[in-house]
Amino acid sequence: MNSQNDALLQSYIDESLEHLSDIENDILAIEDEGTKINKELVNKVFRAAHSIKGGAGFLGLANIKELSHKMENVLGMIRNQQIAPNAEIITILLSASDALKDLINNVSASDEIDISKHIKVLSSVDETLLHTADNKLDHDTTSNMIDISFPDGISAFTVPKNDIINAWNEGQYIYLFEIDKAYNESIKDKTPQNILEELQNSGSILATNLDKNTACTFEDYKNKDNHPFAVLFACVLEPGNIDALVEIDKKHIFKLTKDLNIQPIDHPDVIEDSDSEKLKSKSSAITTAKEAVFKERLLNNKKRIDLHNADDKRTKGKPLTASQIKDTKTSLRIHVKLLDSLMTLAGEMVLSRNQLLQTISSGNYNNLEAIGQRIDIITSELQEAIMLTRMQPIADVFNKFSRLVRDFAKNLQKEIELTIQGKEVELDKTIIEAIGDPLTHLIRNSVDHGIEMPGVRHKAGKNTVGKIILKAYHEAGHVNIEISDDGKGLDGEKLAAKAVSKGLLTEERAKIMSKKEKMYLIFMPGFSMAEKITDVSGRGVGMDVVKTNLDKLGGIIDIDSLPGKGTTIKIKLPLTLAIIPSQIILDQGNRYAIPQVNLEELCRITANQVKHKIEIVGQAEVLRLRGNLLPLIRLADVIGVERSYYNNEDKNLEKDQRQNITDRRSRQNQVFVNNSSEDEYIKNGSEFIKRDSQDRRYHTESAFNIAVISTGSMKYGLIIDKLYDSEEIVVKPLGCHLKCCKGYLGAAIMGDGRVALILDVIEIAKMAELFSIESSDKALDTTIKDNKRIKTEKKRSLLVFRNAEEERFAVALNQVVRIEKIKNTDIERVGNKKVIQYRGRNLVVLRIDEVADVKPIALKKDLLVIIFILANREVGLLAIGPIEVKDVKTSIKMDENTLKQPGISGSIIIDKNTTLLIDMFDLVHTLSPEWFYEQKPVLISDKKENTVLVVEDSNFFRNQVKGFIENEGYNVIEAEDGTVAWSLLLKHVDKISLIVTDIEMPNLDGLGLTEKIREDDRYSHLPVIALTTMAEDKEIKKAKEIGINDYLIKLDKEKLIETIRGYLVDNYKEEACSKT
Repeated sequence: MNSQNDALLQSYIDESLEHLSDIENDILAIEDEGTKINKELVNKVFRAAHSIKGGAGFLGLANIKELSHKMENVLGMIRNQQIAPNAEIITILLSASDALKDLINNVSASDEIDISKHIKVLSSVDETLLHTADNKLDHDTTSNMIDISFPDGISAFTVPKNDIINAWNEGQYIYLFEIDKAYNESIKDKTPQNILEELQNSGSILATNLDKNTACTFEDYKNKDNHPFAVLFACVLEPGNIDALVEIDKKHIFKLTKDLNIQPIDHPDVIEDSDSEKLKSKSSAITTAKEAVFKERLLNNKKRIDLHNADDKRTKGKPLTASQIKDTKTSLRIHVKLLDSLMTLAGEMVLSRNQLLQTISSGNYNNLEAIGQRIDIITSELQEAIMLTRMQPIADVFNKFSRLVRDFAKNLQKEIELTIQGKEVELDKTIIEAIGDPLTHLIRNSVDHGIEMPGVRHKAGKNTVGKIILKAYHEAGHVNIEISDDGKGLDGEKLAAKAVSKGLLTEERAKIMSKKEKMYLIFMPGFSMAEKITDVSGRGVGMDVVKTNLDKLGGIIDIDSLPGKGTTIKIKLPLTLAIIPSQIILDQGNRYAIPQVNLEELCRITANQVKHKIEIVGQAEVLRLRGNLLPLIRLADVIGVERSYYNNEDKNLEKDQRQNITDRRSRQNQVFVNNSSEDEYIKNGSEFIKRDSQDRRYHTESAFNIAVISTGSMKYGLIIDKLYDSEEIVVKPLGCHLKCCKGYLGAAIMGDGRVALILDVIEIAKMAELFSIESSDKALDTTIKDNKRIKTEKKRSLLVFRNAEEERFAVALNQVVRIEKIKNTDIERVGNKKVIQYRGRNLVVLRIDEVADVKPIALKKDLLVIIFILANREVGLLAIGPIEVKDVKTSIKMDENTLKQPGISGSIIIDKNTTLLIDMFDLVHTLSPEWFYEQKPVLISDKKENTVLVVEDSNFFRNQVKGFIENEGYNVIEAEDGTVAWSLLLKHVDKISLIVTDIEMPNLDGLGLTEKIREDDRYSHLPVIALTTMAEDKEIKKAKEIGINDYLIKLDKEKLIETIRGYLVDNYKEEACSKT
């Protein structure tokens, strides 16, 4: 076969595989429709099979043509409602489509592959049902084959009747070409193959009497038996235009009429008027679309863009290795618009480069900053566009599971309904290809182990049809995939007992494991709860492979299950493996990167809090974090780097001899003591944090920076020296000299040219031999004591900073979004506002001395920007260091009168220093009133006053919230705990319209108060808003289950007032409408 034919064959393969890509799901959709035949859907599958058959006939691929033809017959019967697409018929079609895909993938040997089984089964459907079916298209025709003869009576060939009918149903005309050199001198230099290729590109060749192996020109061609070379051809071109398609005189072109006769092309069809109008209308509608499709097909064969030509074969039933993930070859189709965008960006990059070179050569650096910003913008856009070239919809993976679940359910005699959501979510092509096998394992386990038999489900009071939900969605820059079922769930105790019986776990270890840890036992190698080995599962391989493969992709897997209710498995994946968001850290002078997918939060433990928050459980150091115990790891100890400290007395680095974190702590924390430059922290070429002339060993005036890491199965704290900013890093493989080192995923080159190693947080946990201590007696006892201490010694966290050197200010820590360090020169003035360029946009920055009567800010080289969110936008407050976080007891009273002024809500004494409390809402409202939409409070009614009950045991917070609400025109009743609040409710039952309550309070807390309110019909209708300094998702969920309507952050005035208005004003309007 010559190169032209090779290209034609490859084009046919590509087009056929494209047809087959959706055929499986379309066939399953036909089954779901049942007897309500969706003709459009059936026609889609029919056309796919028809196109495959037409190309196979032209190329002489007998098996492909025969198999697709038989499928076409069965689909035609479904379309004509001769047979119902029941499970048996659908299974036959699915099996045939699998065989057809195999033939096309191995097209060179397709005629040698035995397809007799599929042909026999498909033919049996055809032959069995054809005699009894009501043929709605042709009642009088009893023969399956039609003889095609020239007008002079010479037979050309016979063709299947269905081919003729199908062409007509698609609005096509059928022509018979009589081609001979004697009639057509203009084609004497062409081969018959040339003619067929030209025709195939514009329609379908239904039959020909040409020997496919003929390669000579018409000059040498002599037809056997003096028969002309004939072609039966179907296309949408009308008879008046058909002669333009090939260089053949009209007298040698005939058409097949509706009475199945061959007539000249100007002969009218003999059909009834009504049928003629219908056919004309249908043909007209289809012709325009078909002509466009044919033109597009011809162009696409030339414009097809393959980035890589590679085989996409996959190894089934084997774990996916790292090399397989890395070396997987892929091919992508890229939209031309995306390529145009890349070319435009490349052009802009060249222009910016030229501007940069010209600026450097001229020595005029005035425009250097603007050029740098332009290059930054173009680089970001270019990065985004390049990433889009690799993004593929997750539907490429999800689509196969409908068939998978159907087949598994049938084999196991179960009834299962699969729901797929989020097919449009996109992931990197490499990840798409790598997650196929892990997801198959999870779906298979849900079908086999999760969903019960129909009889068992019926006895349990469940629907006999089990449900599996597979969904994907974006969240916080990552893609989450959830597989949930309503099956029997997992029993942690049974899992632990099974692991002990298999020798995978000791009884002592099982006793101290938490419920969550017991769930994660299913990921142990060789672990299986299956009672017997089947074709579906039970071999003890699968879940460990799932976790291993997801770990290699930088993913996290989490499992949640309730016995008898079902199981939900959640997978968190990065969008791409090429560039990952990471937190840059410093430890012992070396930089490292922690993937943000594994990073939950960052903590800083001040020296005076160490003895309260860090304890020893067993032989492990743990952090007490919001009532839970978190195992701690020193990064340097795990990766084998010697710990050192900087001795300011002799200006040398010395070995750190401390064994425990709590050894020799200092009394005072020095966070951001000065604004020293980076050079002051560097010694002997390595970076260390300077401790204000007091070294770490002797004075130990250091705080601890802790990165809270989640590996899915457990959490731990990683102790590090210093935190840098988060960055998107390009992942590079480790060099040969580091490949033997454990604990690293790869490396990244930072902006300053230095290398940062990317930490493998899962491997680090293994190297440290961590295990959760949540369920140990010590942990439980500590947690109980901790909770009691929290309730009895309630505190609030304040961020303390300075504006001038001698004046201290504070804001509630939960109002702060983040803190940035900037240069004084970074501040620009635009109009009457000051802004800085922040994360690709402008950020408005304010100063407290612009509103309050305080000293102006100290103009230092380096400043701090404390970022808040107000009026649905970010705003920065300029400040200087040092910055400290102080936990202040709520029993300490705030002075709301002496120093109160615009922007200052009052003062409080912290560490024997007067500290002014900043009211950020008032500050921003004063300087930028246009950001806020003013609303006047609406009185509810004369009988029911506009009154809010505020329940808070802290005088500070109660006074703040009370002031917020009263300033909006509402009446406020105060209560210091839930017991007092309940008494006030009984007393003012007709006045109170809404309740704002704290959660943690003595006597009766906010949850207990809400329970009493919801149980009493007199108050159950009242909205309850809970205020908190910080809460986890499970706490919020519990609160809402009890009956709390909204959960808000304390001192977020804007959100609080907006929420109160939402309840009171809307309720008033509804009440007013109902009265009118």
